[in-house]
Amino acid sequence: MIARLAPAALRRRILAGGAFALLDVRERRPFAGGHILTASSAPLSRLPAAAARLLPCRRVAVALADAGDGLAHKAGRALAALGYGDLAVLEGGVPAWRRAGYRLFQGFNVPSKAFGEVVEQACATPSLAPAEVRRRLAARCGVEVLDAEGLAAWRRQAGRRTLHIFDVRQGEEYAAASLADAAAVEGTQLVQTADDHIAVRDARILLLDDDGVRARVTAAWLKQMGYRRTAVLAEDVRRLGGPRPLPPQQGGDADALAPFDEAGDEDAAGRAYIAWELQLPQQLARDSLLTFRPLA
Repeated sequence: MIARLAPAALRRRILAGGAFALLDVRERRPFAGGHILTASSAPLSRLPAAAARLLPCRRVAVALADAGDGLAHKAGRALAALGYGDLAVLEGGVPAWRRAGYRLFQGFNVPSKAFGEVVEQACATPSLAPAEVRRRLAARCGVEVLDAEGLAAWRRQAGRRTLHIFDVRQGEEYAAASLADAAAVEGTQLVQTADDHIAVRDARILLLDDDGVRARVTAAWLKQMGYRRTAVLAEDVRRLGGPRPLPPQQGGDADALAPFDEAGDEDAAGRAYIAWELQLPQQLARDSLLTFRPLA
């Protein structure tokens, strides 16, 4: 049975944290027009692939949002058929959230972009040698390091707790040798588009590389964004894995400037996009669903 959540109940559930994901099942452009801050975009037309990427553990609680048009119920039935059992829909969809007085956010990857602006305002980021980077963004952020035994333990628990494994090197490096259950997402891309890859904020996230630098830098940023259970693999992944299929090229999002491109003027859309991104920290402060703790 698929439960129903009133907007106030959904807000309380988001703030409670834990093993919980919010998926917006509308298409990408309506999502960009206005969505709940912590939602991941998972259009109903691409839901099986999105669920496999975002919800690797089928025990996680999942709430679904739509335009109040019944898509969330269809998505709930589709997820139930895939084995997800703890499902709920937002009553009245995104319009009901807005009518309840809660804020909607335009654009894509809002948490990542807002975090970037917060860091820009709060931190003076120096240029450092790789060895010094490895020593600092691990030590100061408390990044956990797993050995092969720790990885095995996390894998054994993956049926009960959400686990994402990301190889944060470049695609060609991943193809040469990586773990079979690792997704290929370069570190900067993972930080900049985190909600496209991680829907459960308290998920376990394990990052792989070959020298310990890229994984630690990425982990440090993710932990400051609020992904507290991020760790890195101690071993050189090349020694543990084998050849992998070359990941598809990461093309640009055709709707990257949505919803700022309605007039068809690319220059005006670009200016509107920049203005939008610069004011995101203020929007987050007023919304209070999500906070960051960047290290100054």
